[in-house]
Amino acid sequence: SKLSRVLNKFNCREVGTIKVESESGSTLTPCYLTSFEGALIVSCKEGYVARIDTTSLKQSLLQEVGGTPGRVVIANQKLYLSDGDRSVLMLNPVDLHVMKTVAVEPDPAQMVVDPTDESLYVISTGDKATGACLQRINTDTEEVTVITSVKEPVLIAAGNNKSLVIYVKDASADLGGTFLVYNTENQRVEGEFIRDGSFVRHPCIIA
Repeated sequence: SKLSRVLNKFNCREVGTIKVESESGSTLTPCYLTSFEGALIVSCKEGYVARIDTTSLKQSLLQEVGGTPGRVVIANQKLYLSDGDRSVLMLNPVDLHVMKTVAVEPDPAQMVVDPTDESLYVISTGDKATGACLQRINTDTEEVTVITSVKEPVLIAAGNNKSLVIYVKDASADLGGTFLVYNTENQRVEGEFIRDGSFVRHPCIIA
């Protein structure tokens, strides 16, 4: 439908819909959502980012960024947008203009913000030459560090107490992969989240 549906969080009943339109009037396809200072920010796969007023549910701003926008998150009062092949765009969350392009490994697919220090962690699915990897972006300097201690990451979520939970693929285990706990303070893997020997098959998202 290309519509984002708005639900009452107490009874899950629909209270409205959001439609993002281009300047020509065509309806754009929403990909991911985040919020900033009471507004909703939507990435659209046709190469746009939109700002939505949450009272009227109408778009108040539309910015063309090109490429193939994906995940969108707020970190350190900046808007970060995964964009296609090898980059994460840094935007001004107020006017949605691109401020900087941050080069990362191929195909950035997952992004999460460490609430402790506002660092941005990015999983790139990679290519045949590189494979998947985890990277940390310092949101003060936009410096990118590849975290080599985490192999074949697939999914990521911010945890409590300066930690991330990362689902990694295990090629030798037919039952599934492993959920690692990664300490963001000392930048080390501290063990597994699930300790009873059970597996979770093919998770789609973790939070």
